Amino acid sequence: MHVAKLDIQGNSLVGLYIVPMDDIVLVGPEISKKDRRIIESVFKVETVALTIAGTGLIGVFAATNGSVLVVPEIIFPHEEQILKEAGVNYRKIKTTLTCLGNNIVASRKGVLLNPGFEEEALSQLQEAFSLPFKVFSLGDIPTIGSFIVCNSKYGLCSHDFSDEDISSIEKHLGIQLTTGTVNLGSTQVKSGLAVNDAGFIIGASSGGPEIINADEALGFLE
Repeated sequence: MHVAKLDIQGNSLVGLYIVPMDDIVLVGPEISKKDRRIIESVFKVETVALTIAGTGLIGVFAATNGSVLVVPEIIFPHEEQILKEAGVNYRKIKTTLTCLGNNIVASRKGVLLNPGFEEEALSQLQEAFSLPFKVFSLGDIPTIGSFIVCNSKYGLCSHDFSDEDISSIEKHLGIQLTTGTVNLGSTQVKSGLAVNDAGFIIGASSGGPEIINADEALGFLE
């Protein structure tokens, strides 16, 4: 299977607890062994349980383009050790915008960033990803990472983006975007969906039309 509906202890905001990469999936420790098996079946890679800064909301704090993971400098040493032992290619970023998952969208070809990142953080992110970056916001909402999820070729984004925005984002990230929602109407698609090139996990509250739209948008029903 390439898609599954899940909730984490009754919470459909699955994207807050799951960070899929190309060769591993990081999950919050709240996720049960049964659900970890489902996640591994969908993403076709093993899971590793992790907290960041003491919380299982790792999708809030970490961002990835599949091959590189960035985490805030507030990560604890024992959490870093888990990443090292798992062989994750990660970089620590010094910034006040510690919720990197909400502030970054990264693909294989480009990175979108919250306009509020400091110069030092921008330099660290450039070094980490080695990709062109562009500051971007949804109107006056700077947390760009909350409104887009993508794999290497396709993405799902909030319908609040204009056609001009979508065209610009597609060009910069090198992906094809489709608008949609999760969890019965939420435009913060990152909170309710996690994806890589093998499949996706979507919040259990999501309706049938949302799941079908995501399936098509993310390239699995070509």
